[in-house]
Amino acid sequence: MAKFDACIIGAGPAGYHAAIRASQLGGRVVLVEEREVGGLCLNRGCIPTKALLHSVHLLKEMERGEEYGLRVEGLRVDLPSMRRRAEEVVKRLIKGLRGVLSSYGVQILEGKGRPLSGREVEVVGRDGDRRTVKCENLVIATGSRPLRRWSAGGLIPDEEAWRLDEPPESLIILGGNAVGVELAQLYSILGAETTIVEEGPRILPEFDEEVAARLQRTLRRDGIKILTASRAEEVRDGRGGVEILLSEGEVLRAEKAVTTERTGNTSGLGLPGLGVRTRDGFILVNERMETGVEGVYAAGDVTGGSSAQEAFLQGTVAAENLMGGDSSTTGR
Repeated sequence: MAKFDACIIGAGPAGYHAAIRASQLGGRVVLVEEREVGGLCLNRGCIPTKALLHSVHLLKEMERGEEYGLRVEGLRVDLPSMRRRAEEVVKRLIKGLRGVLSSYGVQILEGKGRPLSGREVEVVGRDGDRRTVKCENLVIATGSRPLRRWSAGGLIPDEEAWRLDEPPESLIILGGNAVGVELAQLYSILGAETTIVEEGPRILPEFDEEVAARLQRTLRRDGIKILTASRAEEVRDGRGGVEILLSEGEVLRAEKAVTTERTGNTSGLGLPGLGVRTRDGFILVNERMETGVEGVYAAGDVTGGSSAQEAFLQGTVAAENLMGGDSSTTGR
């Protein structure tokens, strides 16, 4: 196989932005993806969740129909149908993204990528076929995975929470980040008694404080209970659901709980052998997205980020630098 200017492992927001930007700068790019292009956000996170939120916001408006002289009778929620619509939205966007990548000449290899060095990547295809890709630079953009600290049956990771067939009667969200807040809104509108548990002093720590405070007031007005400066110490199976022991000693009970806690998806990459350093499962990088190993960059959630917007920027910066530029995430 021909040598590439960049081999990018992971086709999520950081990976595909890096691929497009490197291609725009004249680079030959190969993008390696084990599952599907688009990563967590497009396939299992913000996009399907927002599609469901659009449906439930329509529901709220229709429930107020009589205020506008509209009588809507027999209105009911069909969550599986809502989910199927969300899946169709995802499929359309995946098709569009593949088209964009193709238009830039980005080659996509479907399989699991593992660096052999900073210049070689082994790709094991879905059919078990193995090939070695040679490249001048490597970008690790493998994203994150759920951190499974507890094994309670009623506890599900955030990326699976939008797939429920029925809204639970009660739900606890562990984590007040953007994902947690969206899921809380979704299931609260669908009738679940919903609680957010956030260990920080406020929800949405990644957002402007005034914006977060205003949204927190709105959520509480809508009936969502929010506990801040509170941490889950234990999650265990309970009668009819889960029990959560909080740091202040209180025990919460619900039919279901969702954890938003995640760690870097670095298992099996052999990073210590490359000299790439990690902390708490996340790859350490500087503001140029350099790992400290020549020609090896990392971008996106695998570095500890938690938003697609941050991943977009990091992927772009990594691409510009590997193509000989002088870019930084600072001040952008």
